[in-house]
Amino acid sequence: PEMAKEYLESIENMAPSVLVTLAKASVALKKWDRDRCKKELDSQAEMKLVCGFIREPRLLKQHNKGQMFPTELALYLKETRPGFLLASLLALHENNKMELEEADSYIKMLSGKNEDAVPQLLVDFWEALLVACTQEEVAQKLHFKLATQYIWRLARKELPDTEPLKTTEDLINSCSDYGLIFSWIIFMMSLVPLPDWNSCDDLSKLQSLLCSPSFRISSILPFVKNIPEDSISGLSIHVLCDTCLGHHEAGIDKLLDRCPEAVIPYAQHELRDEHQALWWNKLLPELCKRTRHVGENYPVFLSSLQETLSVIAMALELKDFLNVLPEDGNAAFFLPHLLQCSKRLVT
Repeated sequence: PEMAKEYLESIENMAPSVLVTLAKASVALKKWDRDRCKKELDSQAEMKLVCGFIREPRLLKQHNKGQMFPTELALYLKETRPGFLLASLLALHENNKMELEEADSYIKMLSGKNEDAVPQLLVDFWEALLVACTQEEVAQKLHFKLATQYIWRLARKELPDTEPLKTTEDLINSCSDYGLIFSWIIFMMSLVPLPDWNSCDDLSKLQSLLCSPSFRISSILPFVKNIPEDSISGLSIHVLCDTCLGHHEAGIDKLLDRCPEAVIPYAQHELRDEHQALWWNKLLPELCKRTRHVGENYPVFLSSLQETLSVIAMALELKDFLNVLPEDGNAAFFLPHLLQCSKRLVT
């Protein structure tokens, strides 16, 4: 290492370059001089260092008997500058110096994980790659990898092994593949005590990914079954999948059974245009049925029924409104909504 250091310094004096800087940082690590390594890396802008890795990938990865290994410099960067390392790996992939599957194996090895485990650094890499991705085929692969990993950890209530580099908000602001989370989902989450669902971003990232119009819900349905519906957070995923598949009636049933407070926010957002008729063909009869018996959720069902009638009174003609009302309903209860409908038509 000492001879290498002297040789590199003589080269640097004659023709300084970012490759020499990276090589000197690598030599410093071989001498266990982490301070010197940091000083060398700090002497160049990070973008220049990334360009150096593109020109010479062997500074980050080496091969021995056909197998790839991370270098000491790569291990050092993972520990001290994970975001910079991720940017460098992303640059290698974007410049055809590292294939996606090769990157997966490399990051697992870098994190000391076996082939079956998925470290958070690899999830960070997939997220960063999706932000930069322009190829539809690659984007769909990343959708599947990310969604199944979020689901895997949620189903097992497992936290990431390291702090995620990007929050859900970061991804929504920088990547169209992460959609704005629907208002009814945000309402559902407001009903959950924060420690029960906000300990990590996996849930909100999965919700955001599923809210994107470019995501193919059918590809992950077998995995969604691993998330139980007995919590509001899990229920939100199942209802979201039903909705994206066009199964709005199934979504309404799940909400009425498990989270009736959210059925009106859901209907206001989802039951529009070609789905508007579900207000009177599905939601109205279900609420009428459930308000015939006083139970724990009776006040919620009753207020939801009143809101539903208000919406229907504004949407239908008077004759059509009368036709959808239950024959055994209490006239006094429905009269204000009939008057609302007739006044609208007169006006």
